[in-house]
Amino acid sequence: MTLTFPSSFLPSPEEQEFVLRPYQEDCVVALLEALQNKRRVLLEMATGGGKTIIFSALAKHYMETYPKMSVGILAHRTELVLQARDKLQKVWPSAYGRIGIACASLQKVNTEYPIIIGTVQTLATRTVARDIHLLIVDEAHHIGKLTDVGPSQYQIVIEKLLLKYPTMRVLGVTATPFRLNTGYIYGHENDFFSDVDYRITMNDLVEEGWLVPIRAKEAARIDDELQSIKTTEGEYHQGQLSELMSKKVHIQSAVNAYKEFGESRRNVLVFAVTIEHAEVLTDAFNRAGYEARVVHSKLDKGARTRTLNSFAEGKFDILVNVGVLTEGWDSPRVDLILMARPTLSPGLFVQMVGRGTRIREGKKDVLVLDLVGNFTRHGHPSDPTVSESTEDEHPGFKVCPICRTYVPHGEYLCPECGYVWQPPAQKKGLSEADAVALYEIFFQEDIKLKAEILQWDMEPHVSRKGNRMARLSVFARFSNLDRIDAKKLKSLGTCVHDGVLNFFQYFDFEGTGSQYGQKKAKQFWRMNATNTNPPGTVDMAVSRKNELRFTGAVELKRDGEFWKVKEW
Repeated sequence: MTLTFPSSFLPSPEEQEFVLRPYQEDCVVALLEALQNKRRVLLEMATGGGKTIIFSALAKHYMETYPKMSVGILAHRTELVLQARDKLQKVWPSAYGRIGIACASLQKVNTEYPIIIGTVQTLATRTVARDIHLLIVDEAHHIGKLTDVGPSQYQIVIEKLLLKYPTMRVLGVTATPFRLNTGYIYGHENDFFSDVDYRITMNDLVEEGWLVPIRAKEAARIDDELQSIKTTEGEYHQGQLSELMSKKVHIQSAVNAYKEFGESRRNVLVFAVTIEHAEVLTDAFNRAGYEARVVHSKLDKGARTRTLNSFAEGKFDILVNVGVLTEGWDSPRVDLILMARPTLSPGLFVQMVGRGTRIREGKKDVLVLDLVGNFTRHGHPSDPTVSESTEDEHPGFKVCPICRTYVPHGEYLCPECGYVWQPPAQKKGLSEADAVALYEIFFQEDIKLKAEILQWDMEPHVSRKGNRMARLSVFARFSNLDRIDAKKLKSLGTCVHDGVLNFFQYFDFEGTGSQYGQKKAKQFWRMNATNTNPPGTVDMAVSRKNELRFTGAVELKRDGEFWKVKEW
């Protein structure tokens, strides 16, 4: 079967009511192109970006183009099967009646329909009646390494389907393309995927307004106590961890953290260690005068559904859960996350934070109250530390001594309360009063800074993840500030010497990092080069750098916690 892809992706005329976001349309086109050339394709998209919408739109396109085509969607939980079915019918109403569910827990095992949505547990032990031309694996980070002892259930299903249709394409989708203690799920000899074919991060979606920003506070500190907890297969021993976190002092810390930092918020999601720990937490919140309810795996499905529906309707304030809401659960209402579950897994950490980043009218951000040091352990959830090599370690956060807000190392002003750490500029003769005044200027939301470009250059660069990029290095001097600490311009990767600002921007002309990044690189070139087509490689960009034309000034504008080049 030859696969084709369109130059643009739009709903069919009878389904115009559903329109993809611009980045989702770009993603679908990029995946169609990748699937034309590769049998194993990987999508990395931040939680809340619409992964289920993306692969539903992809299935719709293929099956409208090739009416005899069959698509399989593989999930690891019943809830994700139902979510995939519902999203597919939302994107493509005509799919109703063409979907077969293969999920033993739903007492439905039907593999004769052209679209089969099933759990890995069920399909690993059943014979699939049809050839599957495209298999979509939801939460693809669950696929094990090919060298693991004994094939995983995912590998059993994939191999079984390949025997029936050897040229089957596999699309993996995930927000967290890494495993506990073994690094990324791509790029190594024994990984199922060779690389990421399209990537859009949490920061990308925050910048474009599709996710809300994250505010995080260290609400308690338990580092010393965690040192006594054993680890099992790279994660904390759950029994010991539950016993520790169920101590009265830590239960009370959770209640106190909510009282101190988040009491004005009425859509609270709490992550607990075990069922016993969750029930103790729920009782503590109720005794303190708040209405809290709990969901966990031993709760019957009817009771769980009623509880989740009541939370969605705003009938109570605090929802405590154990594991069941980590993946595949969507509630834009959540504006406060209370982390009472320590984890050594960067994937679990990112998934927990991602439950609160979805946009909703009137919602400005999500507040994360970290009782267990997950932020200092893993760094920012948009680009966490992944234990693959020492080169992957990120600088992480420090904690404001006044308001307990997490502030990245290298930053010197707390964005919440204005506390100022002694900046390096002070050591060069800048008084503390001047430093404070300077930082106050930088934290005005509407400030725009213009600088004269003194010189610039473009050179090849290899990113931390091994992606080839073109790095634009710019030297500029602000006309309205004698001296700045450009570490506040964190999204540009800046430094200052003798009042001259040197900042960098990185351009992915080859798409080695993501198709999204490649699109941004081409847009930059079209805007700043004179009547030339964008280069297709980093080497071409560097060799043609003289085609770029700048006006002699650059304007930077603060956008939330980031600074962006608004005008060259």
